[in-house]
Amino acid sequence: WFADETIAGSYEDALAAAPPIEDKVERALAREGRSSVRDLTYCVDVSDSRIRKALAALLEEGKAIVDKTGSIQVFMPAESNRETGLR
Repeated sequence: WFADETIAGSYEDALAAAPPIEDKVERALAREGRSSVRDLTYCVDVSDSRIRKALAALLEEGKAIVDKTGSIQVFMPAESNRETGLR
C-alpha cells in the first residue's frame, strides 16, 4: 500500500512480471531430468492441465522430448536426446 492507500501494483501487473509457465517447466526439466507430468506438477506447483499445455508448447518448439515406451509418458530436455537417441 502507498501512503494514499492505493495498492502498489495490480494482479495484472504481477502476472505480466511473472515468467511464462513454459520457462518454469523448462527449468524444472533441466533441473530434474526425466520427469512425468505429475513430477512437474509437484515441482512447478501448477495444475496438470497447465503443465500439459506448457509441455506441448516445449515439444512443438523442440525444447523437450518425450519417451512414450512405458505406461507413463516421461519428458526430458531436448539436449537429452543426444544421450538417449529419443526424438
